[in-house]
Amino acid sequence: MNYFLSAAAGAVVAVMISINGVLSNAVGIQEAAIIFCLISLIVSLIISIGKQSASKEKLPLWMYTAGIFNALTIWFNNLAFGKITVSAILAISLLGQAVVSAVVDHYGFFGIEKQRFDTFKLVGFIIVSLGLLVLTFPVEGDALFAVVITLLTGFCVVLSRFLNAEVAKKRSLQVSVAWNFFVASLSMIVISLAFYRTDVPAALRMVPRIDPLLLSGALFAVASILITNYVSPRIASYYLTLFLFIGQIFTGLILDIILVGVFSIRNFSGGVIVLIGLIFNLYCDKVGKNKQLA
Repeated sequence: MNYFLSAAAGAVVAVMISINGVLSNAVGIQEAAIIFCLISLIVSLIISIGKQSASKEKLPLWMYTAGIFNALTIWFNNLAFGKITVSAILAISLLGQAVVSAVVDHYGFFGIEKQRFDTFKLVGFIIVSLGLLVLTFPVEGDALFAVVITLLTGFCVVLSRFLNAEVAKKRSLQVSVAWNFFVASLSMIVISLAFYRTDVPAALRMVPRIDPLLLSGALFAVASILITNYVSPRIASYYLTLFLFIGQIFTGLILDIILVGVFSIRNFSGGVIVLIGLIFNLYCDKVGKNKQLA
């Protein structure tokens, strides 16, 4: 069930990315990022009304910083966009997430149960990496900078995921999402003012004139974080990362067919290879657990 929810969260993210892409074309990339974060904040505040904290324990401020890493992820993706393909951005980000997740699982960081990264998992990881290579290449143009910052998004995504999950355990799923988007909104406004001198009031004045459908990406964003916050403590970070990607890449293929009538053989092939690597790792884990029980 948790694996299914992880893939569903990836599907939700794919829909969100499609909607936000159209919004960015309509109002501008930074303006869209600010509007997206603020609308997501409003939605998350609404669903968190009346929710009681699971614990009265006072949490350190650093645990509420997940939104900073979400804002950095959006910014890094914006910087990479146009320098490498969208498929490459997704694949390289996944590679960064997979590496960080494997390290987190292996050493049991953030208080999670240790999941040793053995030789068999290495074989599965190599298969996954081959699938990512299919999705990534050819890389054209001034790509080195884009590749580096996209790898950094992998670190940001995993760290944000664990911070959100920790707040969710101590407070509630809904409250953790509200805090996430509150911090993300502030961070995105700071980035937009510092690096792009974005006219924030002008961006907000656009909202009433925007098609409500283009604002619905916020609903999908809140849903995806709610699901990942729920699933994160329940399965290994490495598998959560890969199932998110599987849901995202195959939903993206379906959306491409529906919206633009295009089917990418390369994306499909890369997704299938990643899926094979994932199934291989799951099989190895199952065999390992059966040996322990025997």
